[in-house]
Amino acid sequence: MKKPILLLITLLFCFSHLSVAQTDEEENERFHEIGINVTTFINEFISLNNNDADLGDYMMTYKYHMGRNAIRFGLGGRFSQIDEPVGGGNRVTKENKFDVRLGYEWNQSISKKWSFYYGLDIVGGNSSSVTVATNSDEITTTEKFTYFGGGPMMGIQFFINSHISLSTESSLYYRYEQETSKVDFSIDTGSNSDVTSTNNLADFGLPTALFFVIRF
Repeated sequence: MKKPILLLITLLFCFSHLSVAQTDEEENERFHEIGINVTTFINEFISLNNNDADLGDYMMTYKYHMGRNAIRFGLGGRFSQIDEPVGGGNRVTKENKFDVRLGYEWNQSISKKWSFYYGLDIVGGNSSSVTVATNSDEITTTEKFTYFGGGPMMGIQFFINSHISLSTESSLYYRYEQETSKVDFSIDTGSNSDVTSTNNLADFGLPTALFFVIRF
């Protein structure tokens, strides 16, 4: 973990001192960007060695640019329900996940087609899974997960034209996590359990998610 941390810090320091000529028009320009996570599409059509790229936490992003700087926002989530027969009974699992990100970034032009950006984010989210298994006894298993944190990020953007681009990014976030696991039996209530655990970690996010970005 130490090598990725040092690499990220070194790159952020170097690019923070990169000198790029800027016109008054660039400094005062205001515009918006909406990004859509297209990693699933890439996995579907360009799967390499049967190892799909990680989707990441955010399905959609938004940026408000103010010259070379930008306010950034990311949103992700999903919901699923699975019904399946198990033994002589039935099992229903419902899962949902929500992630949000808010941050600030600085942009540096590398060339006409390429741009580099770096910044800081605040992140948070939660997920839950409820499984109800019905047979001779009804067993309800509930798992809840919540996290918050933040840290530096950096990314790279390739411009197809002045309004359309592709981007990917990496991050190093501190995260505080809390997980609760609860099991309830409708008949054998003496076997019920409720366990809560917490964790602090450094989460290094690789640049595996690809975004299709529209600027306007």
